[in-house]
Amino acid sequence: MTNDLRGQTIALAGVMQSAILVDRLAKQQQYSEAAAHGLVYSIFETDPQNIESVYDGLSNLKVGFQALGNPRNLPKDAMVYFTNMLKLQKRLREHSSYLNIMGSGIENVKGRLVHFPMMHDNIQMALADLYTQTISKLSPRIYVKGDPSVAMTESHAAKIRTLLLAGVRSGILWHQAGGTTWNRIMQYHKIMAEASRLTYEIE
Repeated sequence: MTNDLRGQTIALAGVMQSAILVDRLAKQQQYSEAAAHGLVYSIFETDPQNIESVYDGLSNLKVGFQALGNPRNLPKDAMVYFTNMLKLQKRLREHSSYLNIMGSGIENVKGRLVHFPMMHDNIQMALADLYTQTISKLSPRIYVKGDPSVAMTESHAAKIRTLLLAGVRSGILWHQAGGTTWNRIMQYHKIMAEASRLTYEIE
């Protein structure tokens, strides 16, 4: 396992973008399908050639790169989701039974892509159910703060769980690129600089 700063930054941008989109949907009922596309795509990309291809193009992580490059004004709750998703990827890797459920579940949902586009509610709800069966049973539980009516709307709740699933998936990619809590803290400024460079690269 190598300490790949570029790979770690790309994966962390995926976690960060998931956290930000969850916060926006929960509080403001804002959902950008374009911003969510690369995250949902990453769930199905289980055997990528490289980390750049996981998100169907780095331009799909623009929100995450911008936030990593300039994190000062990020919402507090989004930062909590970000931190907890990184903790949950470790917990998930420790539970082989949940990983098996996740792997077979993703393959089953892939079969539906013949009939439904990837961002269809049917796909989102199937992925949300997979999150409920696995990650939601682990600690720390992620409690999403926001407008209660969002949680009561089935399609919104499914989108939030799908985004959380994608965030944990990105967290696993971060680990595979050599990411640890220690080097994330020690390389904080390097990650910020790399995120800013990647933002410039895709603009």
